[in-house]
Amino acid sequence: MKYLSTFLVLIFSSSLQAHEANLATYLSNVTNTDILKSRLHLVNAQTLAQENKILSNGFSLGAQVAYAESKNTSEDALEYQVSLQKSFLLGSSDAYKNTLHLSSSIQKKLQTAQIQNYIYQSYIDTCFIKEQVSILEDEKLRNTKMTALIQVGVDGGEFDLSSLYRSQMSVDNLSLKILSLKNNYKQSLQRLNLFSTKATAIEPQCSDLPADITPFADESFTKSPYSQAFHLQAKKQTALKKYRDSLVDKITVGLSYDDEMDVTRSSAYLQVPLTWGDKRTNTLEVAKQQELAAFSQQNYLQQELENTLASYRLEQQNNAQKLAYINDKLILKAYKTAQLMKERFQAGEANYLEYINSQQTLFDFILQTIHIRRDALQAQAKLYTKLGISPLKEQK
Repeated sequence: MKYLSTFLVLIFSSSLQAHEANLATYLSNVTNTDILKSRLHLVNAQTLAQENKILSNGFSLGAQVAYAESKNTSEDALEYQVSLQKSFLLGSSDAYKNTLHLSSSIQKKLQTAQIQNYIYQSYIDTCFIKEQVSILEDEKLRNTKMTALIQVGVDGGEFDLSSLYRSQMSVDNLSLKILSLKNNYKQSLQRLNLFSTKATAIEPQCSDLPADITPFADESFTKSPYSQAFHLQAKKQTALKKYRDSLVDKITVGLSYDDEMDVTRSSAYLQVPLTWGDKRTNTLEVAKQQELAAFSQQNYLQQELENTLASYRLEQQNNAQKLAYINDKLILKAYKTAQLMKERFQAGEANYLEYINSQQTLFDFILQTIHIRRDALQAQAKLYTKLGISPLKEQK
């Protein structure tokens, strides 16, 4: 109901305004956190480790010293040899390097989105606890006023003490619920401010959360970092297989200088493998099997992701239908019933139990709408986490 939403917004805006921050402010702190830095460093390390597969070693220096005696004369001398050589990998590595670095960029987006959506989930939890506290406090205030009216009625002989005691217990019960929720709010707020640079905890603004349950865009699904990541994994294995599949995978070139007893010699040499050998054949087969595995995994992950998205859409559609039904029908009926029972109770035509039951029914329907909206946004945040999507990107 629109009037109810407006009323709740007014309640929220009047409390704890001094140190409020929107979701964008919380997420802006992510880039400077140690947890993200450590994950990005790890991605860089993994990328460099995979790049080692196509990198050759540096130059190597060889030296040899020998003692020689002439068979025909009495001459003797120390002889030495110095050589310098390097091996070169001949496979075409550009495609593998490009895919590897693109994959690294995607992995960094996934890691960043994971932390952002952790904050988003905490933001959602904190905001909806805050909303429940506001509704409970409003309910407590109305019950407190009703208790005061009943007290006047008891003093005047219009109501019995049982109505007063029930009303007082209702207020006490609400006080306990509020106390418990406020404790949960503090804990949730601590999690939300885990990555904050502020010395003191700041409150969530909450007004920037989506008001409606919206469907997920197909474009966001197909272009998500997660979808790109498993497609790149297959491309990376294909590029590595092509690199391994070169006719000659490695050559070695070198220079040497020999200083012998009666001659000095400078030479250059080249080493080229004549046959592949068992190790080379096995290496090629490994690359082939890894490529086949990558494409099979890509097909599986694609199907799994489509199923996940289909389930998400059904869940959100169900949430939207339930929310609309409760808002448009049940809350309206419960509100009218509660107003009618209040009038009848004040006129002495209904007992307090009937009145309080009608109030509780209305109150339960309002809480159901909060839980449905919270669950819908939490499901959204979990999907964003899987896909590697920033919550800010989808809200723009």
